[in-house]
Amino acid sequence: MKCFIYSYAKGECGEPSVKESMSFEKMWLGRPRKGIRIRPSENTGGEEVPRRLIRIGDLSTDPIGLITTDVREAEPEKTRRSRDPVVAAGDLVIITAGSTSRCAVADERAEGCVISQNLVAVTLQPGYSPYYVCWYLNSPYGQQQFAQRSTGSVVTRSISLKGLEELEIALPPPEMRDEVYALFRSFYEHERTLAEERDARTRVLNEIVRRSEEGSL
Repeated sequence: MKCFIYSYAKGECGEPSVKESMSFEKMWLGRPRKGIRIRPSENTGGEEVPRRLIRIGDLSTDPIGLITTDVREAEPEKTRRSRDPVVAAGDLVIITAGSTSRCAVADERAEGCVISQNLVAVTLQPGYSPYYVCWYLNSPYGQQQFAQRSTGSVVTRSISLKGLEELEIALPPPEMRDEVYALFRSFYEHERTLAEERDARTRVLNEIVRRSEEGSL
């Protein structure tokens, strides 16, 4: 892998290898969980447990696949039932309806969050990297497949679970897979740390402005 990175930096990528790919469905562990429409007036009965909620706007627009660090707490009346779709760390969260389909990786902060309407959560089998698959789905190659299997207008398009099943994920060669997956995970973690630092500094700067406005700085 280090040789590839060095050669790529020099513009010497070597001979192309045979492409290996797999249908997205064959990577799944269980079935995808579809997001739900949460209504404030919904009667949840005796099973209600307040939970955090992931909405479409919480997914970053870059290929890295971060979910915002400020995942909102569900309001008291927006509660979770035992059958509601929740995510675990390492799950892929995918937008299935909207102007653009994109993917993110849930980290430990998103553990147990409920996903809203037009999102699905997918757990991958051991041996596949959610960080690599997420980047691939957000890349031009993944986006082209989303577009080919989506229906609707230019403004609002949607992809069915069958369409997700049919996506083809190009995989690194088996002998390079572990190194490639580690590279994508390390970059994800690096960017997540930067995002956390940026959010923390933003809160401090906003507080300075607020106190300046109130004359209490």
